Amino acid sequence: MTLLSIALLLGVGLSASAQSPLYGQYYSQCLPGSASQSSSTVKPTTGPSSTVSTTAPSPTCSSSLVNRSIGKLSLVGVNIAGFDFGCGTDGTCDVTKAVPPLQQYSGIDGQGQMQHFVNNDGFNIFRLPVGWQFLTGSANSGTLNQANFAKYDALVQACLGTGASCIIDIHNYARFNGQIVGQGGPSNDVFASLWSNIASKYASNSKVIFGIMNEPHDVPDINAWATSVQAAVTAIRKAGATSQRILLPGNNWTSAETFVSNGSGPALAKVVNLDGSTTNLIFDVHKYLDSDNSGTHADCVTNNIQSSWAPLANWLRCNGRQALNTETGGGNTASCIQFACEQIAFQAQNSDVILGYVGWSAGAFAAAEVPTKNGNAWTDTSLVQSCLMLGLGAVSVQAQAPLYGQWLGGRNDLRLWVFLYYSQCLPGVASSSSSATASKPSATPSTTSKPASTSAPATSTSAPSPTCSASLTSRATGKLSHVGINIAGFDFGCNSDGDCTASGAWPPLLKYYGHDGEGQMNHFVNDDGFNTFRLPVGWQFLTNNAMSGTINQTNLAIYDDLVQACLATGASCIVDVHNYARFNGEIIGQGGPSNDIFAALWTGLATKYASTPNVIFGVMNEPHDVPDINLWAQSVQAAVTAIRKAGATTQLILLPGNNWTSAQTFVSNGSGDALMKVVNPDGTTTGLIFDVHKYLDSDNSGTNSECVTNNIEEAWAPLANWLRCNGRQAFNTETGGGNTASCIQYLCQQIAFQAQNSDVFLGYVGWAAGNFDPSKFFLTVHGSIPAFEESMRMGDADTIRLNVDRHLACQVVSGTIFWFPERAYFVEFSGKRTKYSRTCHNPYPLRE
Repeated sequence: MTLLSIALLLGVGLSASAQSPLYGQYYSQCLPGSASQSSSTVKPTTGPSSTVSTTAPSPTCSSSLVNRSIGKLSLVGVNIAGFDFGCGTDGTCDVTKAVPPLQQYSGIDGQGQMQHFVNNDGFNIFRLPVGWQFLTGSANSGTLNQANFAKYDALVQACLGTGASCIIDIHNYARFNGQIVGQGGPSNDVFASLWSNIASKYASNSKVIFGIMNEPHDVPDINAWATSVQAAVTAIRKAGATSQRILLPGNNWTSAETFVSNGSGPALAKVVNLDGSTTNLIFDVHKYLDSDNSGTHADCVTNNIQSSWAPLANWLRCNGRQALNTETGGGNTASCIQFACEQIAFQAQNSDVILGYVGWSAGAFAAAEVPTKNGNAWTDTSLVQSCLMLGLGAVSVQAQAPLYGQWLGGRNDLRLWVFLYYSQCLPGVASSSSSATASKPSATPSTTSKPASTSAPATSTSAPSPTCSASLTSRATGKLSHVGINIAGFDFGCNSDGDCTASGAWPPLLKYYGHDGEGQMNHFVNDDGFNTFRLPVGWQFLTNNAMSGTINQTNLAIYDDLVQACLATGASCIVDVHNYARFNGEIIGQGGPSNDIFAALWTGLATKYASTPNVIFGVMNEPHDVPDINLWAQSVQAAVTAIRKAGATTQLILLPGNNWTSAQTFVSNGSGDALMKVVNPDGTTTGLIFDVHKYLDSDNSGTNSECVTNNIEEAWAPLANWLRCNGRQAFNTETGGGNTASCIQYLCQQIAFQAQNSDVFLGYVGWAAGNFDPSKFFLTVHGSIPAFEESMRMGDADTIRLNVDRHLACQVVSGTIFWFPERAYFVEFSGKRTKYSRTCHNPYPLRE
């Protein structure tokens, strides 16, 4: 697995409400968020009281996403279990079964786990569950057993040593040996005494968070329970812990779904600090994703958004409060990957009221379910490897291996990208300043619609109504329908002037001495869940350098090998003519190839794939500096008409605009309005999707390792609004960013916004895999010769040229091809590199 597949693979963890065997798989998360401190909650108008009443918020209260929602969660981490082992959901705990997750007590290396999670994965919070009985030596009292408490404190100190926040969690379900606190069980005074003693220990440590109680359930009187919580809060504050966060749990396993409806929210809203404020009193909520919210099933059935998180977020805003999701998880299945990431994304989209989440669970669980230590390095499970490094913005960059191809020169191609799988970082990490709201609006637009005029390829450029403003619709499901990656190689030898040479193409298939593009695609589908690949190819390769629409069948057969490998995975495959609206520098329909020639090209391609529904036709890659957008729209119309008349009547066709088909300027430069008039032969726009690109660095070139924007405010939000106003959809077929923390953060936010607006955005395709070199210089496949390797890095690459495959216009030599930033080649034979004295220059700049 690489950083590319940052999917949230949640382990099959047991929820605390179902901990019979007490073993649950570790899961890491999508990690949307940054390690910033959240602001305090609002001071209520009423003062403190010993009892609280349950009053519902105003039924007319409806709140939208606010500016404080920054699209990043402030707290993301995992539970470190062990001290809670032996506890049942009736609050009985067998102290002898507690397993301290520390090596000094012959347990698992919980300290090492936490250091790994912080240093390598960017986590910034751990929840440390412990049984009440363990702390008191099984006594029904608030007096701590100092020997036992010292053991627990060792875990707390190990947590604090990482710099993370640490939740002290009493894991007793509002009970002690079956009796409910304040309702027949331990009195509120005893409960307060317990918390007074704990808080006294940590009163001066701002990183400690006090988790009043894990998962109260079947509590007869919620008001009486709120009184017990008030007693604990008062005790904690009086012990000197005046500023730390305190987590207030509700009834029914403190479920996010019923937190308001069962009266927990309104009751606990009246719990206050000594000064009558609610500053840093945070509601504690849990939510799993399986059929009964137990966390015990391998499959998940919901993302909890409509049933739980959206109503709760609205209620929290209406009441000026915040919540922390301290337990969540799901099985290691596709359904859980999808739904868990959607849940996390929504939480991040609503980060003004939801602080973060803490997964269940690492710690003292079975070795196969937690990270393993190998020497000085930690290896996450395969589950975790697919979901690391996506949140927090505090991601450890040194833990990230280089990804796919990075071009160190040139303009806007051959880039090193982090590709974010949709069901990972996913919907919801979007920036607060976006136009999306957290609440479901009433408008319901649709798929593409038939335009008013059914004639004419000719188009006019007119701005949409300035009063047009559309809201997020019920069709925005929170997940993208298409996510994948470009498989580059057939476009090699092309530059942004549309100058391509057929001999410069390098098929990304082993049979043509390329990289194993087929294996890559199988991996992306089977391991990462991708479902779309874009297969760029130069026009000149398809016609063997002829400026015509007649396809060279030999070359098409070679390209078709890649298409068939793609189709065999079950994915959608985009046939992308990668010529920048040009052929050898001349613009299609504007001095270059005529529209008839362009149409003939697409007739040939569409005829080949007319009966293949998984083929998508990408009319042209990145038109730019096109003088007349209306004439370009006519060229696109010619291609669309040709494709449909060739028999490809239902497949998607991607319509690109001017200015590198930038999402930011797609509307303002007239592309959107011009291409709006492009229609199918029947006058509809069904299946005609706008093709847009957007990178995240300072000049939108994708050549810089750092990213500076998530593109939401300047590009995606305005485009989403325009698309809704016009009943259309777009597909982001190129995007990416450097292998750095800034790009991880911004990419995650961009993708999250796209998924949150999935009614108008189909998905995204990252740039690029295929024939790029996974390292920045070269990759040793069969072995290496260190001296030769060093000479390459010291500058000899400019004089090392190889006769490789005929597609590079050199004499054929069998071997493995390697690419260099200096545009040099060499071949490796049977574990030994050979350098040639003969120079074989590639006369065509690679993708500029």
